[in-house]
Amino acid sequence: MDITHLVEKAKKLRQEGSYDKAEALLKSAIDEEINDWSIWDQLGHVMVAKTDYEEAVEAFRKAVDLNSSSFFSWLSLGYASKEGGDLAGAIAFTEAAMDLTETPLHQGMVLYNLACYTCLSGEKEKALNYLERCFKKDESIKDWAREDSDLDALRTDARYIRLLEN
Repeated sequence: MDITHLVEKAKKLRQEGSYDKAEALLKSAIDEEINDWSIWDQLGHVMVAKTDYEEAVEAFRKAVDLNSSSFFSWLSLGYASKEGGDLAGAIAFTEAAMDLTETPLHQGMVLYNLACYTCLSGEKEKALNYLERCFKKDESIKDWAREDSDLDALRTDARYIRLLEN
């Protein structure tokens, strides 16, 4: 099985909720010394689905080591780091993703994640600045901001309320 088909099969298994099968398939390829970034990236997604953030971070780190230009691997590494409790890492990895953005949508995604991570780390002013920039890229992200518990510390802030209303 070629790498593309292997990764697609693992992705399908993950989407079906067969996380253990997807993990076994990917790790089998790794054991056979098939060292492709997309295998590691998909393994990271499987481990996120299994809520094993430590192993997800390791997999995404390997993916970006093998392909440092993968926007979504960097973004996912940031998310897995956040979920694993490493907010400083989450911010650093997500900032690395920003250097790879090519579209306003991707820029908005990065800015939104940075807003969440800085808010969680207690940097409310920085979070508000990221949100303001984010909403300029894509106003539809306001819907996420209204519901996301990562931004709970901003709920009563007058600037946050104004940003959501405009």
